[in-house]
Amino acid sequence: MVRDLSLLPVLRLGRGNIGRCAAAGRGSGGRHGTKSHRTQVTVDESVSRLRVGNATYRLEPHSSPIIIGREPPAHLLVEHPLVSRRHAELVFDGQWQVRDLGSTNGIWREGRRLQATELRAGEVVRLGDPTTGVVIALEAAVSASPPAGPTAPAPVQPTHSSRDERMVVGRDPRAHVHVDDPVASWHHAELVPTDAGGWTIVDRGSTNQTIVNGVPVTTHSLAVDDMVLIGNTRLRWSGRTLEGVVDSGFVVDRASWEVKGRRIVDSISFAMRTPSLVAVIGPSGAGKSSLMRLVTGQTRPTQGVVSLDGATLASQRSAHRGQIGVVPQYTVAHQTLTARQVLRNAAQLRLPVDTRRAELDQAVTAALDQMGLAPHADTRMARLSGGQQRRVGIAMEMLTSPTLLILDEPTAGLDPSLVLQIMQTLRRLADSGTKVVLVTHDLDHLALADQVLVLRAGGTLAYSGPPDDIPAHFGTANWAEIFADLSTPAAQDHAADAVGRRSTGVQPVELPVPSTSLNGAARHLWVVASRQFRLVATDPVYLALMVAIPLALALLTLAIPGSDGLRRSSDPASAEASRLLVILIVGAAFLGLSATVRDLVSERPIYLHERDAGLVPSAYLAAKLIVFTTVAVFQAVLLTAIVLVTRDAPEQPVLLPSAAVELAAAVALTAMSGVALGLAVGARVRTSEQSMPPLVLLVMAQLVLCGGMFPVDEGRVLPVLGGLMPTRWGYALAASTTDLNSMSPAVDPDSLWTHSPANWIGGSLVLAAMWCAFALVAYTGLRRRPAA
Repeated sequence: MVRDLSLLPVLRLGRGNIGRCAAAGRGSGGRHGTKSHRTQVTVDESVSRLRVGNATYRLEPHSSPIIIGREPPAHLLVEHPLVSRRHAELVFDGQWQVRDLGSTNGIWREGRRLQATELRAGEVVRLGDPTTGVVIALEAAVSASPPAGPTAPAPVQPTHSSRDERMVVGRDPRAHVHVDDPVASWHHAELVPTDAGGWTIVDRGSTNQTIVNGVPVTTHSLAVDDMVLIGNTRLRWSGRTLEGVVDSGFVVDRASWEVKGRRIVDSISFAMRTPSLVAVIGPSGAGKSSLMRLVTGQTRPTQGVVSLDGATLASQRSAHRGQIGVVPQYTVAHQTLTARQVLRNAAQLRLPVDTRRAELDQAVTAALDQMGLAPHADTRMARLSGGQQRRVGIAMEMLTSPTLLILDEPTAGLDPSLVLQIMQTLRRLADSGTKVVLVTHDLDHLALADQVLVLRAGGTLAYSGPPDDIPAHFGTANWAEIFADLSTPAAQDHAADAVGRRSTGVQPVELPVPSTSLNGAARHLWVVASRQFRLVATDPVYLALMVAIPLALALLTLAIPGSDGLRRSSDPASAEASRLLVILIVGAAFLGLSATVRDLVSERPIYLHERDAGLVPSAYLAAKLIVFTTVAVFQAVLLTAIVLVTRDAPEQPVLLPSAAVELAAAVALTAMSGVALGLAVGARVRTSEQSMPPLVLLVMAQLVLCGGMFPVDEGRVLPVLGGLMPTRWGYALAASTTDLNSMSPAVDPDSLWTHSPANWIGGSLVLAAMWCAFALVAYTGLRRRPAA
């Protein structure tokens, strides 16, 4: 199936919404009028096909030129930074020709820039660049069997030569229903005919699930008017046809939010039916940040609704995940990574598991080009300017081609030239088909917005409309006077008549919350683990400390008197072995704790942003455990090896072939438990500063209750407290290997130190159980959403 160009609908082409029906202007809230078009998909026995980018259209000889460009009145709208507003025209004069319309970057064929060129089947013409420009190609004739799917999420109709044929729906260009959407899987779903004459849709293990009427399904019998979501693409089942749905837009309808009886946001309404740029301004305490929590779906309104394409956002946040991009005020990227690495990691986490490497690279390159970051692609984030870092944040969200982009103070702290660059970037995004909402304190560039929402103290809406009408509404153009007035909450009767309380007239549907798909968990684990290893490897200070701390701990053992090490001493009063084990075991616990106690809390803004974009928390935690456990085991083995260079190893192992290896295993198991305990603490505290007191307290507890300082197996309290400490069991393993009960008469014996396989295996199982318990505590902490 291909589109019929003879109807000349205005289509918007671009990654993620290629072929989506679009208006010829911005419509309500925009600067131009608009008229919706619904494209009819047709099938012919033998037709020529025009490929523009990744979209394919039915092409027949036509008397009128077909205009290709970035903005109306072009017939084919191509979202690409190298494409001009009216770039080229396609003309039939006995043969198809492509003619340049005075574009900035020209049309190219075989590396040569041409004013006009014939378009022959099998040959490629590019717009804007000889190698990376948008492809225009005339493809060979196709027949209706086997069917070819539409290459875009516009109205589609499964065509088939046999009633029994299954129809593949997905990103694969050869699929019967080709959905050109970066969030759709290669083979996302199937349409299967039933014996009763109906159709069933079957999910094929897609990353982002097949969602019907707001509910993720594996198999579902389609009924008329069922709404099907494939990636970001919404389709309606008509009974025999999958039709594209005209977006109902983003609507905030009389939304209010109360916290402890205090109304933070008060009956605010606005709508974005078509792509446009909306700026939200207001004094401190006007509820701007709270409004952002509502419009991003992080918070459910106490009254009213926030909806996207007819479904309430809070209940459908998972389903809309790829359609909504959120750019926070702070930088959500690791400073030691390059811009390209940051975007590649984001693409791997957000795009389907079956996305090819070439597709990932293309998506990253396109995002860098779109934000003007190509010259800085391989520059570390720490060396980028504030404006460039903000653009990296925007580029991360544009990887999934969201229909709605929400930004919180994107220009805060930037100099005027960078502020202008950011605002112009947002203006271009709105012009290219994205609905953009931003909270800003920048008053100098409001003219770039289509609509301005002015909030008053108390969370009411004082003004909603074009920026040019603000002075007339407030009776002054002086912003100081306007903000002085806005700092006073509106009276109740005035607020009731405010423009923000008018209903938008939409009746959204409350749909069940879809479950989170775990299909990409293994991919997420690999991506986060790889990134964490890269962060470790590129941090010279961390690498130095990773070796220096075990070395420093080993040097402390030189202060312990004695020359027998961990062997039986000729001096009955010697406590050398027990003291050496205290440094080894408590040092191992410290290594694990110190490596992880601040990691989760310091990375929390990045984690929360990635979790909202689809990161699986269990995969994130598993990656952290893998990386830091690897580091801790290395440090434990290094610490043990250095100590055994200067001190003798135990004489006889309990289980393993070597006593030295067995001792290193005991130290490593203790360090591993310390890693999990540190992550559990880091997942529960709110700030990095709050993590330090627990670290000090836990290290002291490990030292005091390990059993090597004084007996902890007597009484009622000490055995319980000691049993909760990893060092108690790690010390027991090491003491069992050393046979401390029999070799050191000066040390009080402990039943857990018996030189026996049962004690060693039992202690190992307890440490493993502790590791799992601490990991579970960390996981539940990661699953929590921070308090508003």
